[in-house]
Amino acid sequence: MIQEAVVALGGRRTRYLEAGAGRPLMLIHAFPLNSDMWRPQLEAVPQGWRFIAPDLRGFGRCRESSPRTRPATLDQFADDIGLLLDHLAIASATIGGLSMGGYVSFALFRKAPERFSGMILADTRAQADTADGKQARLKMLDLIGAGGAAAVADRCSPNCLARRLCVSGRSWAALSGT
Repeated sequence: MIQEAVVALGGRRTRYLEAGAGRPLMLIHAFPLNSDMWRPQLEAVPQGWRFIAPDLRGFGRCRESSPRTRPATLDQFADDIGLLLDHLAIASATIGGLSMGGYVSFALFRKAPERFSGMILADTRAQADTADGKQARLKMLDLIGAGGAAAVADRCSPNCLARRLCVSGRSWAALSGT
């Protein structure tokens, strides 16, 4: 069962989702999403694990500022994760980050490696965004503000989905005989 909580941390309200009991795994969401992206994982927590998924500041339901108007730094996001770990009385955890969540994981590791019992990184990189990458994120926030999640899906789908499947240089049509 997924539990949702909102706590005051560092003078700010922070929302997080939690499920399971045992070894802690902190799941840090991708840009421009929030903790809800982890619901499928939270619904299937393996025995002996406790999954925790916070909303990074400016994302999710406790928006006291938006990433567009008051962008937080990766170090601020990392500090927020540290505060949540403290609040939950977790000395160390496996920290997992997807995309921007990986950037936050790296920032937290630079600041407090002792907080890590393990690290999971997916679709991320160690270096910061380029100036063009930062501009693209700001444009994405504008798109979300204007048209919501559907506008983002419409914009991103052509880049995420292929018109035809290609396996080892052979199209799906050639492989399937269609």
